[in-house]
Amino acid sequence: MLCPTRADIETMLISGLLNAVESDRIGQSFQEEAIKRLVRMLVTLGQYHSKFEIPFLQDTERFFFKEGQRMVNQCDPSDFLLHIERRMAEAVEMTRRYLDHSSKTALLNKIEASLLKPHVHSVVDKGLP
Repeated sequence: MLCPTRADIETMLISGLLNAVESDRIGQSFQEEAIKRLVRMLVTLGQYHSKFEIPFLQDTERFFFKEGQRMVNQCDPSDFLLHIERRMAEAVEMTRRYLDHSSKTALLNKIEASLLKPHVHSVVDKGLP
C-alpha cells in the first residue's frame, strides 16, 4: 500500500473542511472543535488563505447561488430578505466559532454576491408586501 502524498493529504484535509462547513450550513452536526483546530493549524502554517480560503469562498459561491435560485422562487420577497439576513448572521457566527476572523469580510461579500445580487430583480419585480 502506498503512502499518501502531501498533495493527497492536503486534498483530503480541504475536502473534509469544506464538507464540515456545508454540514454546518445545512444544520447537520459536525466536529466543530476538530475543525477549529485544523483551521488554526492552517493559519499557523501560513496556509489558510492559499490552501483553504480560496476553495472555501468558491464553495460558498456555489452553495449560496444554488440556494438563492431555489429560495427566490419559494419565498415571498420579505421572507427571502429575512433568509439572507439570517445567512449573513450565520456567516459572522462561523467566523467567530471556527473560521479565521480574516475571512469575515470576504465571506459576507461572497454571500451577498451569490445569494442576493443575482436575484435582486426578481425580488423587486415581486415587490414587498
